[in-house]
Amino acid sequence: MVFTAARALLVIKGVIALLFLVSCKQSHNKRELIGYNVDSIDLKNVNGVFHNGEEPLTGLLYALHPKGDSVFSRSYVNGLEDGLHKQWYSNSTLQEKRHYLLGKKEGLSLGYWPDGTRRYLYQFIADLHEGIQYEWYSNGKLCSKKNYRGGYESGLQQSWNPDGSIKSNYEARNGRNYGNIGKKNCYSVWEDSAFVVAH
Repeated sequence: MVFTAARALLVIKGVIALLFLVSCKQSHNKRELIGYNVDSIDLKNVNGVFHNGEEPLTGLLYALHPKGDSVFSRSYVNGLEDGLHKQWYSNSTLQEKRHYLLGKKEGLSLGYWPDGTRRYLYQFIADLHEGIQYEWYSNGKLCSKKNYRGGYESGLQQSWNPDGSIKSNYEARNGRNYGNIGKKNCYSVWEDSAFVVAH
Protein backbone atom coordinates (compact mmCIF):
# COMPACT_ATOMS: atom_id res chain seq x y z
CA MET A 1 0.00 0.00 0.00
CA VAL A 2 1.42 3.33 -1.01
CA PHE A 3 1.39 5.86 1.83
CA THR A 4 0.94 9.23 0.14
CA ALA A 5 1.22 12.65 1.74
CA ALA A 6 -2.55 13.07 1.40
CA ARG A 7 -3.19 9.81 3.29
CA ALA A 8 -0.64 10.76 5.95
CA LEU A 9 -2.40 14.09 6.42
CA LEU A 10 -5.75 12.32 6.67
CA VAL A 11 -4.41 9.97 9.37
CA ILE A 12 -2.91 12.89 11.30
CA LYS A 13 -6.24 14.78 11.14
CA GLY A 14 -8.04 11.66 12.38
CA VAL A 15 -5.66 11.28 15.33
CA ILE A 16 -6.02 14.99 16.21
CA ALA A 17 -9.82 14.70 16.05
CA LEU A 18 -9.73 11.64 18.31
CA LEU A 19 -7.48 13.40 20.83
CA PHE A 20 -9.80 16.42 20.77
CA LEU A 21 -12.85 14.24 21.49
CA VAL A 22 -11.05 12.48 24.36
CA SER A 23 -10.01 15.82 25.89
CA CYS A 24 -13.56 17.19 25.55
CA LYS A 25 -14.95 14.11 27.28
CA GLN A 26 -12.40 14.47 30.09
CA SER A 27 -13.10 18.19 30.56
CA HIS A 28 -16.85 17.50 30.46
CA ASN A 29 -16.50 14.89 33.21
CA LYS A 30 -14.29 17.25 35.21
CA ARG A 31 -16.91 20.03 34.88
CA GLU A 32 -19.58 17.75 36.35
CA LEU A 33 -17.41 17.02 39.39
CA ILE A 34 -16.69 20.61 40.39
CA GLY A 35 -19.39 22.12 42.58
CA TYR A 36 -19.49 25.61 44.08
CA ASN A 37 -21.70 26.78 46.91
CA VAL A 38 -22.98 30.23 45.92
CA ASP A 39 -22.14 31.50 49.43
CA SER A 40 -18.48 30.41 49.19
CA ILE A 41 -17.41 32.09 45.94
CA ASP A 42 -17.12 35.63 44.59
CA LEU A 43 -19.95 35.37 42.02
CA LYS A 44 -20.33 38.23 39.54
CA ASN A 45 -22.50 38.62 36.46
CA VAL A 46 -20.62 40.64 33.84
CA ASN A 47 -22.85 41.27 30.81
CA GLY A 48 -24.53 37.88 31.16
CA VAL A 49 -21.28 35.97 31.78
CA PHE A 50 -20.94 34.62 35.33
CA HIS A 51 -17.54 34.86 36.99
CA ASN A 52 -15.96 33.30 40.07
CA GLY A 53 -13.69 36.19 40.98
CA GLU A 54 -12.02 37.18 37.72
CA GLU A 55 -12.43 33.82 35.94
CA PRO A 56 -15.56 32.77 33.99
CA LEU A 57 -17.41 30.15 36.01
CA THR A 58 -17.22 26.53 34.87
CA GLY A 59 -18.90 23.92 37.03
CA LEU A 60 -22.00 23.33 39.09
CA LEU A 61 -23.30 26.23 41.18
CA TYR A 62 -25.66 25.43 44.03
CA ALA A 63 -27.34 27.06 47.03
CA LEU A 64 -28.68 25.52 50.22
CA HIS A 65 -31.56 26.37 52.57
CA PRO A 66 -30.46 27.06 56.16
CA LYS A 67 -31.71 23.57 57.07
CA GLY A 68 -29.39 22.12 54.42
CA ASP A 69 -31.77 21.32 51.54
CA SER A 70 -30.92 22.53 48.04
CA VAL A 71 -32.52 25.71 46.76
CA PHE A 72 -31.06 25.44 43.25
CA SER A 73 -28.36 23.84 41.15
CA ARG A 74 -27.11 25.38 37.91
CA SER A 75 -24.47 24.31 35.43
CA TYR A 76 -22.04 26.74 33.75
CA VAL A 77 -19.38 26.50 31.04
CA ASN A 78 -17.04 29.46 30.53
CA GLY A 79 -19.45 31.70 32.42
CA LEU A 80 -22.53 30.77 30.41
CA GLU A 81 -25.49 28.76 31.66
CA ASP A 82 -25.07 25.35 30.07
CA GLY A 83 -26.77 22.12 31.08
CA LEU A 84 -29.52 21.30 33.52
CA HIS A 85 -30.81 23.88 36.02
CA LYS A 86 -33.07 22.86 38.89
CA GLN A 87 -34.82 24.86 41.58
CA TRP A 88 -36.70 23.60 44.67
CA TYR A 89 -39.35 25.04 47.00
CA SER A 90 -38.57 25.30 50.72
CA ASN A 91 -40.51 22.03 51.23
CA SER A 92 -37.91 20.29 48.96
CA THR A 93 -40.43 19.81 46.13
CA LEU A 94 -39.00 20.46 42.65
CA GLN A 95 -40.12 23.91 41.43
CA GLU A 96 -38.62 23.95 37.95
CA LYS A 97 -36.23 22.19 35.62
CA ARG A 98 -34.69 23.96 32.62
CA HIS A 99 -32.02 23.17 30.06
CA TYR A 100 -29.51 25.69 28.73
CA LEU A 101 -27.03 25.60 25.89
CA LEU A 102 -24.31 28.26 25.83
CA GLY A 103 -26.38 30.75 27.83
CA LYS A 104 -29.70 30.18 26.08
CA LYS A 105 -32.75 28.15 27.07
CA GLU A 106 -32.89 25.01 24.95
CA GLY A 107 -35.37 22.14 24.96
CA LEU A 108 -38.00 21.50 27.62
CA SER A 109 -38.60 23.69 30.67
CA LEU A 110 -40.87 22.13 33.28
CA GLY A 111 -42.49 23.90 36.24
CA TYR A 112 -44.35 22.48 39.23
CA TRP A 113 -46.65 23.77 41.97
CA PRO A 114 -45.50 23.35 45.63
CA ASP A 115 -47.54 20.13 45.91
CA GLY A 116 -45.64 18.63 42.95
CA THR A 117 -48.39 18.92 40.33
CA ARG A 118 -47.40 20.32 36.96
CA ARG A 119 -47.48 24.08 36.44
CA TYR A 120 -46.05 24.61 32.96
CA LEU A 121 -44.29 22.95 30.05
CA TYR A 122 -42.42 25.23 27.69
CA GLN A 123 -40.17 24.39 24.76
CA PHE A 124 -37.28 26.56 23.61
CA ILE A 125 -34.89 26.74 20.71
CA ALA A 126 -32.02 29.23 21.16
CA ASP A 127 -33.90 31.07 23.98
CA LEU A 128 -37.10 31.48 21.93
CA HIS A 129 -40.44 29.78 22.62
CA GLU A 130 -41.01 27.04 20.05
CA GLY A 131 -43.81 24.51 19.62
CA ILE A 132 -46.69 23.83 22.00
CA GLN A 133 -46.59 25.50 25.45
CA TYR A 134 -48.86 24.42 28.31
CA GLU A 135 -49.81 26.00 31.64
CA TRP A 136 -51.95 24.47 34.40
CA TYR A 137 -53.79 25.91 37.40
CA SER A 138 -52.85 24.62 40.85
CA ASN A 139 -56.07 22.54 40.80
CA GLY A 140 -54.65 20.57 37.84
CA LYS A 141 -56.95 22.05 35.20
CA LEU A 142 -55.43 23.27 31.96
CA CYS A 143 -54.95 27.06 31.96
CA SER A 144 -53.53 27.58 28.46
CA LYS A 145 -52.29 25.79 25.36
CA LYS A 146 -50.37 27.98 22.94
CA ASN A 147 -48.33 27.43 19.81
CA TYR A 148 -45.12 29.29 19.00
CA ARG A 149 -42.75 29.54 16.09
CA GLY A 150 -39.49 31.47 16.45
CA GLY A 151 -40.61 33.11 19.69
CA TYR A 152 -43.93 34.37 18.33
CA GLU A 153 -47.46 33.06 18.70
CA SER A 154 -48.33 31.05 15.61
CA GLY A 155 -51.44 28.96 15.10
CA LEU A 156 -54.15 28.05 17.61
CA GLN A 157 -53.99 29.80 21.02
CA GLN A 158 -56.37 28.71 23.77
CA SER A 159 -56.87 29.55 27.44
CA TRP A 160 -59.43 28.64 30.08
CA ASN A 161 -60.71 30.08 33.35
CA PRO A 162 -60.16 28.06 36.56
CA ASP A 163 -63.70 26.66 36.27
CA GLY A 164 -62.90 25.24 32.80
CA SER A 165 -64.86 27.80 30.77
CA ILE A 166 -63.15 29.25 27.70
CA LYS A 167 -61.22 32.45 28.30
CA SER A 168 -59.72 32.84 24.81
CA ASN A 169 -59.69 30.86 21.58
CA TYR A 170 -57.98 32.43 18.58
CA GLU A 171 -55.52 31.83 15.79
CA ALA A 172 -52.33 33.85 15.43
CA ARG A 173 -51.21 34.41 11.85
CA ASN A 174 -48.56 36.81 10.59
CA GLY A 175 -48.66 38.93 13.75
CA ARG A 176 -52.47 39.23 13.80
CA ASN A 177 -55.02 37.43 15.97
CA TYR A 178 -58.30 36.04 14.65
CA GLY A 179 -61.03 34.92 17.03
CA ASN A 180 -61.85 35.39 20.70
CA ILE A 181 -58.73 36.90 22.27
CA GLY A 182 -60.34 37.02 25.72
CA LYS A 183 -60.54 40.77 26.10
CA LYS A 184 -63.66 42.81 26.60
CA ASN A 185 -64.55 45.60 24.23
CA CYS A 186 -63.20 48.94 25.38
CA TYR A 187 -65.52 51.76 26.32
CA SER A 188 -64.78 54.91 24.35
CA VAL A 189 -64.52 57.94 26.60
CA TRP A 190 -65.13 60.13 23.57
CA GLU A 191 -68.73 58.93 23.44
CA ASP A 192 -69.31 59.97 27.06
CA SER A 193 -71.66 62.96 27.41
CA ALA A 194 -68.95 64.92 29.20
CA PHE A 195 -66.91 65.00 25.98
CA VAL A 196 -69.73 65.71 23.50
CA VAL A 197 -69.11 69.08 21.89
CA ALA A 198 -72.24 71.15 21.13
CA HIS A 199 -72.50 72.42 17.58
